[in-house]
Amino acid sequence: MIAGVKQGPRRSPNPLLEVPPDPRSAPIGEPPLPMRWAAATADEIQQAVEEHQLAACERTGRGNHASTMTREKRIWAAGSGRGARAMLDYLAALPGDTWNDRWLLLDAATSASGRRRAGHEDWQTVVQPGCARPLRDSLTAGLTVMVVLDIMRPSYAWQQGRQLGLFHTIGEYRDPSNAAIIGARIDQLLGSTTLSKRVRHTPGKILAHTGKTIRQVTAEDLLTMDATLAPLRLHSSHRRSIEHLWRVLMDLGWISYETVAWPVQRGHEPQLSAEELIDRYDLRSPHRELFLEYLKQRRPSLDYSTWRSHAQILVKNFWLDITSRHPDLPSLALTRDIADEWKQRIRVRQDGELRVGHLNQLFIVRAFYLDLAQWALEDSYWAPWACASPISRHEVAGYAKLRRKQVARTQQRTRQIAPVLPQLLAQARKDRHASAALLAAATAAGHGGSISVASDTWTVRRARPTGQVRIDSADHKSRNLSYEEDAAFWSWAMIETFRLTGIRCEELLELTHVSIVPYRIPSNEEEIPLLHIAPSKTDEERLLVAGPELVHVLSEIIHRVRGGHQDIPLTPRWDPHDHEWGPTLPHLFAKYWGPELRPISPGTVWTLIRRCAERANIIVDGEQVHFTTHDFHRIFATDALASGLPPHILQVLLGHKSIATTQGYAAIYPQDVIRHHRTWISQRRLTRPSEEYRRPTPAEREEFEGHFVKRKVSLGSCGRAYGTNCHHEHACLRCALLRPDLERADRLREIITNLHARITEAEQNNWLGEVEGLKVSLAGAQEKLDQMERSTADDGPVLLGLPKINAPSDMAADETGPQGRDHPH
Repeated sequence: MIAGVKQGPRRSPNPLLEVPPDPRSAPIGEPPLPMRWAAATADEIQQAVEEHQLAACERTGRGNHASTMTREKRIWAAGSGRGARAMLDYLAALPGDTWNDRWLLLDAATSASGRRRAGHEDWQTVVQPGCARPLRDSLTAGLTVMVVLDIMRPSYAWQQGRQLGLFHTIGEYRDPSNAAIIGARIDQLLGSTTLSKRVRHTPGKILAHTGKTIRQVTAEDLLTMDATLAPLRLHSSHRRSIEHLWRVLMDLGWISYETVAWPVQRGHEPQLSAEELIDRYDLRSPHRELFLEYLKQRRPSLDYSTWRSHAQILVKNFWLDITSRHPDLPSLALTRDIADEWKQRIRVRQDGELRVGHLNQLFIVRAFYLDLAQWALEDSYWAPWACASPISRHEVAGYAKLRRKQVARTQQRTRQIAPVLPQLLAQARKDRHASAALLAAATAAGHGGSISVASDTWTVRRARPTGQVRIDSADHKSRNLSYEEDAAFWSWAMIETFRLTGIRCEELLELTHVSIVPYRIPSNEEEIPLLHIAPSKTDEERLLVAGPELVHVLSEIIHRVRGGHQDIPLTPRWDPHDHEWGPTLPHLFAKYWGPELRPISPGTVWTLIRRCAERANIIVDGEQVHFTTHDFHRIFATDALASGLPPHILQVLLGHKSIATTQGYAAIYPQDVIRHHRTWISQRRLTRPSEEYRRPTPAEREEFEGHFVKRKVSLGSCGRAYGTNCHHEHACLRCALLRPDLERADRLREIITNLHARITEAEQNNWLGEVEGLKVSLAGAQEKLDQMERSTADDGPVLLGLPKINAPSDMAADETGPQGRDHPH
């Protein structure tokens, strides 16, 4: 560890210590170069600095005229020498065996110790108090040369915020060929000029600190630099450049990814232990041990986010709030006055408004006291702490009333926003097509070209063929068209997926390529796509039938996420609730941030939907409507119930454990309708023979699958349910349940032409009864043709590339048996 820099609290251990690399395949890093100037005198070092600067001036050709080149070179070299001598004179007065030992003392005193430049003292003023600009430049030049010559090795903390431009100088001096290779590879892999410059500084800092050449840098050096900068709480872009350098070196084959894994948990707090949660607060013994043991006992029955919330409410909001005003409390027993004062503080905020979640805190504190009393009967450890609860039963009895008010508010909101959802969807589609067209126009114009946007002329800027496309106006306005097109696409994809599935935000972000499960009917070649929803809030796993609209949306997402690759790249996803990384999977909702593919975060989902709603400017009751992700969940449930879907079926689709929760989404329907429907279902099941609730026989399964085989007709397939008869006597052109096949469009046009000819013939022969029937068939055929043309109005089909998964036999039996989805109960 670098002297003077502390390790950050709760920092994840170095992965190199968790999994020791295999000595047979691990990269062997060469030792640092010897510090041959450790025992040199100040005069020798000053002379070396001036000679190095003269040689550098010869290579770069400093000076505009040959007659003045020698004079300018000498002035520049002499200035560097004076700066180096002033630095050495200051260091000579400090204790230490070598020049670098003395430098580390100055390094620690002037290093960055906080975010950005907090504690970042001016080292030049320390060396030469009150120095003017010329001397400051000489000090900087002298120090830079001494770092290049490996006389001093500044720490990573000291280098932060000081752009000395060391990579070019050190690389040219120590290993010019490999430095040129890595510089060219950085420009090749990173399209952004700003990002490329930031990454170029990173190897220079490593070489300055370690004394190595660029080819000697190992994975451990990058991990050490990242761990050292972690406590400084820098902006993520600073530490992100280390990861980009990691990718460049791995692409060159200079470090091994298989033996040294990059610590992807950077920037995220892992799950904390009970001790770490308690030690966040200044809690003293013996109460610390009490709350610590209580949290350990509750941990197995709670998920991490709930458990962490309990710790904050019990320790910070409850006990520390009370002991800060009454520090001499010997036990948990509270007087009525103390308890009432605390209840008033959590009930009302400082601005006088009623706090919404105060009943939840009362529940948790009351449960804490009741648990201690119950556990004291079983374990004597808890007996000294058992006492009466300061919160009575009637104080938490108002939760049911509060819950009813919350349900009423959400139902009223659903009634307001459900009718205007098509406006949001129309805005998302409009933004997507408009941004794509504008990006295509700018790309075709090329760098330096001009395009017209809303009667204004904009100039296209694109540094590289693979870089982002920006446009600038005459009044110095700038727009990033690549970002706008990407944001518009994901806004449309999210809104469509939410609308068509009703899934939650967490479930949306956990969708992967393997979530699309193909199911093929054994007796024919018809394939039904299913969408597998991973367990989330209620730990309920379920399958949803993917309709044509949803399949189209998913195909567009897969095409984008592939990014030219054959397969979707594997990425890990950070769970903000459980504070842990998930396995590397082909996530569908993942965006490219520069060259890197990362899963979309919940905050990005909320931001994109909110901005789309703002652009739509939907006004209801005089106020602009803002959509949340859970609004789509409620609207989906409301529309499903309005369409006649039984509540117990909707309960399974939404993943609810209780049908009472599902009924809470009935925002626009009278309660007696649902009550009568449930009564009818219960009576039907009571009167139905119990023998029918059994596994289907092979004959019954064959009959059920035969229904789907017989649905095939010349123009497509019939959508009538299992066990129902054809109401149109097989006149498919007139039937609304006909699902036309796009490949049969030419045959349908032939039928329409034939119907026109038959109508003409019937009119000529005065067959009026025949004319009427033919016109009905013609109207049905024309409607089916229009439906085909609307479905092909969008872009052409995109190959989904569904993964080949062999479904278990039990799944096939459950999905296709008489008790399946299409079987009437």
